[in-house]
Amino acid sequence: LTRGAPYTVDVTSGNYAPDNYAVWIDYDHDNVYTTDEKLGEFATEAAAETWAITFDVPMTATLGATHMRVRGVFLNDEEPAPVDPCFDYGYGETEDYGIVIVGDGGTGPCIPGSVNGTADGDFVDGVVLEDINNTGSGSTGGPTYQDYTAQEAILTRGGTYSAYVTSGEYDQDIVAAWIDFNGDDTFTPDELLGESVTTAAFETTEFPFTVPDDAELGSVRMRVRCLFPDVDAGEPEASDPCLDFSWGETEDYTILIQSSTGIAAVDAGGFTLRRNGEQLIASWTRTGAQQDLLMLDAAGRIVRSERPAGPTATLDLHGLAAGTYHVVVVVDGIRSAGRVFIDPLS
Repeated sequence: LTRGAPYTVDVTSGNYAPDNYAVWIDYDHDNVYTTDEKLGEFATEAAAETWAITFDVPMTATLGATHMRVRGVFLNDEEPAPVDPCFDYGYGETEDYGIVIVGDGGTGPCIPGSVNGTADGDFVDGVVLEDINNTGSGSTGGPTYQDYTAQEAILTRGGTYSAYVTSGEYDQDIVAAWIDFNGDDTFTPDELLGESVTTAAFETTEFPFTVPDDAELGSVRMRVRCLFPDVDAGEPEASDPCLDFSWGETEDYTILIQSSTGIAAVDAGGFTLRRNGEQLIASWTRTGAQQDLLMLDAAGRIVRSERPAGPTATLDLHGLAAGTYHVVVVVDGIRSAGRVFIDPLS
């Protein structure tokens, strides 16, 4: 099911009437069916009636695999009404089904599910890469998919890095990581940073890698998985970015790919530069009443300028010739400078 999309579930009653039928989806993956997760309820007047319950998947629904509960019960005196998702009624039946929630509009990469998920300790307990430092995050009660795309690491074309992945409580899992370097929402074999089989619980594995020189500039996704394959059920003994393995957890993060800037050393004021397509983003830690951001060409001419209110600003690189430029931040008369090489813009 897709966030924000409308759906209809058809429920057919049994041979007895009147009975009450209700449906829930555990949208937040907490294994509790709350009132706001109830899709609807109806009462039958005859046997084998089919009712259609229409609903919209909330935009806040947690991505990944979860459950839908369907109950048909007879409401005896003093038994709770409307239908409760967990009460032991005197008569009736309960059925659970697997549901996978995907992103808005059905776009974006695949969202794997898992029948058993993290229940046996097959989970990701830590991911570290540059500014991403998400450790101690796993548990046996956690969801099978975690959307951590609010956490971001900035990587540079041609740069060499290491991603560190920590497994969960189970001592022999496959851990793997991918980055969608070309930004096509597909994790291909050449985008696999590495995979490894753990030999102990909470084991940390290092995946060193180099960002391709032609990696897509801007935001792309990193996927991390910890999984255990059910070989008897035909699951492969190797990682896969999309397969619904019987046990495990999947986590996604945001990676911002920037062009190599060739920035020279900057002063202790904390002045930094990063490239994002046709934009150069400058930030600094010192603040003041008057702030100026300047970009000068090799001849010392000002080609771009901004007077930002806060300690960050963006310069438009469109139309600039390839070459070396000087970027200067002046905060209340105190200067910070960096040198940046702008390669040809596509």
